[in-house]
Amino acid sequence: MIVDVYVDKALPQIDQLYSYAYEGEDASIVGKRVIVPFGRGNKPETAVVLRMGKDEGKELKSVIQVLDRRPILTPSVIALGMKMREIFVTSYVQAFQPLLPKYVLGGVEEVAVKLTDDEETATVFQGEEALLTEKIPAESLDRLIEARKVAIRFRGTQPVKKRVVEKYVACEDYDGPMTEKQAVVFDLLKNRPLSKGEILKRTGLSSSPVDNLIKYGAIAPVDPKDIPPDEAPPLREDQIASIETIASSKRPVHLLYGKTGSGKTEVYMQLAQHAMDEGKSSLIIVPEIGLATQMVHRLSARFPGKVDILHSRRSEGEKAAAWIRLKEEPGRIVVGARSAVFSPVPELGYIFIDEEQEESYDYREGLRYNVRDVAEMRVRFEGGKVIYGSATPSVITYARCGEDVELHRLVGDPRKTEASPVEIVDMREELFKGNIEILSERMVEGLEEALKAKKQAILFINRRGYSQFVSCRSCGHVIECDACDISMVYHRRTHRLHCHYCGRTKPMPKTCPVCGSEYLKQFGIGTEQVESWIKNKFPEARVYRMDKDTMAQKGNYEKVYAAMNEKKVDILVGTQMLAKGFDFENVVFVGVVAADLSLFVSDYKAQEKTYQLLTQVAGRAGRGKHKGRAVIQTYNPENYSIQYAKERSYEPFFHREMEERKRFLYPPYVHLVKLHIRGTGDVDQVAMNWKKTLEAINKHEQFDMLVANPVEQPKIKNKRHVSILAKVWPKEFRPLLKALKRVLMYYYRTQGEKEITISLEIDG
Repeated sequence: MIVDVYVDKALPQIDQLYSYAYEGEDASIVGKRVIVPFGRGNKPETAVVLRMGKDEGKELKSVIQVLDRRPILTPSVIALGMKMREIFVTSYVQAFQPLLPKYVLGGVEEVAVKLTDDEETATVFQGEEALLTEKIPAESLDRLIEARKVAIRFRGTQPVKKRVVEKYVACEDYDGPMTEKQAVVFDLLKNRPLSKGEILKRTGLSSSPVDNLIKYGAIAPVDPKDIPPDEAPPLREDQIASIETIASSKRPVHLLYGKTGSGKTEVYMQLAQHAMDEGKSSLIIVPEIGLATQMVHRLSARFPGKVDILHSRRSEGEKAAAWIRLKEEPGRIVVGARSAVFSPVPELGYIFIDEEQEESYDYREGLRYNVRDVAEMRVRFEGGKVIYGSATPSVITYARCGEDVELHRLVGDPRKTEASPVEIVDMREELFKGNIEILSERMVEGLEEALKAKKQAILFINRRGYSQFVSCRSCGHVIECDACDISMVYHRRTHRLHCHYCGRTKPMPKTCPVCGSEYLKQFGIGTEQVESWIKNKFPEARVYRMDKDTMAQKGNYEKVYAAMNEKKVDILVGTQMLAKGFDFENVVFVGVVAADLSLFVSDYKAQEKTYQLLTQVAGRAGRGKHKGRAVIQTYNPENYSIQYAKERSYEPFFHREMEERKRFLYPPYVHLVKLHIRGTGDVDQVAMNWKKTLEAINKHEQFDMLVANPVEQPKIKNKRHVSILAKVWPKEFRPLLKALKRVLMYYYRTQGEKEITISLEIDG
């Protein structure tokens, strides 16, 4: 018998499975881990059998050992990996690594778990509750399994530190003295156990009253098993209609469209409950890790003991333990960022993709995949449904409504979803008035009103650092990174210049490195400069900054979130992290410092991204009982994305954007296929060869494809970068990818330039 296996340590450029002879009797070996001799040295490596091979009469090495009795990969998961390899034009290694990550391939072992206590199991297990299957003679194990005395399970090999969030309840027999604030907490905990974070969020108090009540014995931790689940709130008619229609629909892909605060998450939870009742699991994918943590808190209160979180910041052991739980236990809910879409649930109910328009769902390293595409592939192979949720859906997704996506609208509660007014400030007029400061008069007034009312404000600018570049006013030289063709950003906190592409830093020079002039000037603004300006303008205000620099340390996101809830922050300055999921009842003012930053970039989605970002940021104001307002500063107030964002008019914006894309041939009317050529060799020659290849494919296949000339991109990490863009009609798209796959594999086998890599980007 011949088997074709996937070896994780194979080179991605060598896109092949490896054939081995298998002399065992296990006909169902596909999907199981095996030990095989690999490479010239025949080093034993763990591999996974993906299919039965063909006997071509060649002399083959033999499989050394079969590790599993149960397949670690199901047929539908193998089919998904094969499909990703085809659709994303990639290799077996890159397609299967996310489906079978290293913490599973080498960190999960198969064990036999004892189900009954009798003489036979006592003899085999010798006092143990579980044994590795390889330590039990095959005949004995078969007999025990058939008699249902043991079950085959997976077990992690790494220790896992349990994370426990204690919840507290009021002690009924406590009758000691309390302050007014302590009494508020005590009364709150009479109704329901809450964690310390939840108490602070609901009361707006500091941690001191809670700590003292614990010290006095007035409140005490409660056993998680004794905590009743939260009750679902009453549903509106539009929510009920969406839930019933989605649950009964035969279509696999749905869009849940509703303004911020219209109750999309509650629809997710109700549908997840339906799936759970049928023994099926659901995945909830969010764009940021911080949002996953918030979502888990909410879901855990409704579904205690049934929620898992998967993201890159968890330890290998924690991820392996979650992987095993998901594979073994039906009816669970998984929350996570991008990679959670690969969760190994046995029966799939729903995949919810929240804020589906977010760019973070496009992974651009290794397997260059799109979460939306992977989700839709999964439900085709496994059943279930994909639910996209958004207040500002991507233009491409919304254009599919009525075709292969079913649209469901949430109008929300009119009493709660009334939008805060948005004001546009023309910064050109501010300049004419003599105001050369960072913030306009209206922006400063909004901050003053929020501070006077003891409320909170958020200021948004989508650039970190203090100033965006440093230039010599004598010769015009701009200081760039030594490894990249990118200007370096000045950070006042470190007093150094930083490259935001490769991470290099250098000291801020006192003179120009070219002409020696002392007239160096910093241009542009970032979050650091806005924070500094605010602190000078409002010295009594408590100002926090939230960007990639301040959030680099683990736990900082949660600390800022808690500080905002505890009202320890007056003004929060940050980047697009603030645009998603930051719902604070006390925020009454939001200011967008520079709305133009995302407009004038080389990206056909620039208008769409600007509209989405401005709509999301403005939606942070007035989320509670207090009415809010937003101010957007711009030098282009007449721009249509800014005007539609002011009115929160998505559909008029969508129709205008579709007109522009049809006129200039951009998705969804065509597909964009971009070849990226990177390396240290003769990049220009390789790029020209690939342009000729695309033109040859175009001619040979009789396509009507538009191929642009190679374009030099900025050098990053000492590697040159040239890109070639092709516009492809939808009917020609799949045939082109198949042709490109063949050419790419031939290129990697025969290339002379080993220092050059080729990658594909689709519709990016």
